[in-house]
Amino acid sequence: ASRSAAIRSGRLTDATLESGSGGVLAMLEALLPANPEAGRNWRVWFAFWGLAFADPELAREQHLRAREFETRIDAMLAADPDYAALPAPARAMLAARLFSTLVGVAMQAVFDPEAWPPERQCALLRSTLQAAG
Repeated sequence: ASRSAAIRSGRLTDATLESGSGGVLAMLEALLPANPEAGRNWRVWFAFWGLAFADPELAREQHLRAREFETRIDAMLAADPDYAALPAPARAMLAARLFSTLVGVAMQAVFDPEAWPPERQCALLRSTLQAAG
């Protein structure tokens, strides 16, 4: 199930990048649980993470996926003229902050959708990115 969610999430981010509306913010916003499909993906991820606490193999898989995604965010920041000049450690920290913000916002939005409509989800991601720029 987690692999299926990863594939669906990958399709969402790839479609965003291919549409020309790319950039790290567009990619992250495409993953927010602002629509039913993305919400289902997050529910699968949360269930997977719960299982990963008790299963070392699943925990390793989660660790690798998180690292890979942070690396992808970092690479996108490095390709963005607004963030390319950041020193590598600062860019890596921003990538980690964006990943953590994405996960936190998604968790809140899945469990409290009334308080976390899509506009608020996007606004928090934007403010995290703008604070670094």
